[in-house]
Amino acid sequence: MAAVAGAALLVGCTAGAVESPEPEDERTVVSASPSMSPSVSVSPSASPSPSPTTFESYPGELPTEDAESAAIIAGWQEYQRVVAKFSADPLGFSDFTETQNVTTGNEKVVVLDMLAGYREEQLKVIGRFAFDDVVVSPVEANAEGLREVSLSYCVDRSNMQVLTYDGVARDTSELTATFPETATLVEGADAVWRVSKIRNSQDREC
Repeated sequence: MAAVAGAALLVGCTAGAVESPEPEDERTVVSASPSMSPSVSVSPSASPSPSPTTFESYPGELPTEDAESAAIIAGWQEYQRVVAKFSADPLGFSDFTETQNVTTGNEKVVVLDMLAGYREEQLKVIGRFAFDDVVVSPVEANAEGLREVSLSYCVDRSNMQVLTYDGVARDTSELTATFPETATLVEGADAVWRVSKIRNSQDREC
């Protein structure tokens, strides 16, 4: 099974409108099935300039030994930073353009749908994910002829919590504390790597 943005991995059901092409691989989001697309507005433009950040926890050594690997890791970390930012207070934003600057392909829609679901259910995600055992695959050309790469890693969500805006915690005790995940990134014409797909296996730990 799969999931969307990291924040969505804290709850156990599938959000509506999340990646219809591959239902068996759709990302897990909040309980219920929100299908809204309203108040999530996106302004055109803005080109990202991702750079590695430490807002999340990266306990292991990251594979940034060469310039290209460093650029790939930077794009992935920027995606994680942006998703965490909006998931922590989805009702506090009206412009979600930043999410579109770190994603490409169907992931653009997946992230917006996830945040729309949080807004509809008035949920927010607080805490810190930890990412470990990060491995970067060789860069290859995808079906569109674009340069593509996969990152595999272990996600630890034990320090994350889903709350309503009234302060009520969602029960996530049945979820595994860790799980393996793979992020697919595509290099844009501007040489920036953006996340195009996230897949994980939440039925096993890592």
